[in-house]
Amino acid sequence: ELWKHREDIMDAQNRDTNQNIQHIGFLWRDYRPKFWWFEIYECFRRLSFMGMLIAFSVGSPPQLCFSMILALVSSLMYSYNQPFEKT
Repeated sequence: ELWKHREDIMDAQNRDTNQNIQHIGFLWRDYRPKFWWFEIYECFRRLSFMGMLIAFSVGSPPQLCFSMILALVSSLMYSYNQPFEKT
């Protein structure tokens, strides 16, 4: 649904009143228009932290390194893109 309606979501003037996209508003409302896709990234980020880390032994150095790399990449994505609407 996000991909299908991406043009409507990126229309900053009309997206809050467009009835075609209000049913998925919870996915994009907190983000600036050009970051309509950021909730998809956020889901993959969460899945990576939860799903990929179980491939390593608990508390092992590779698990620690992988989690630190994921955290760093996440921090860089948020700080570089600044995807959230300013309220």
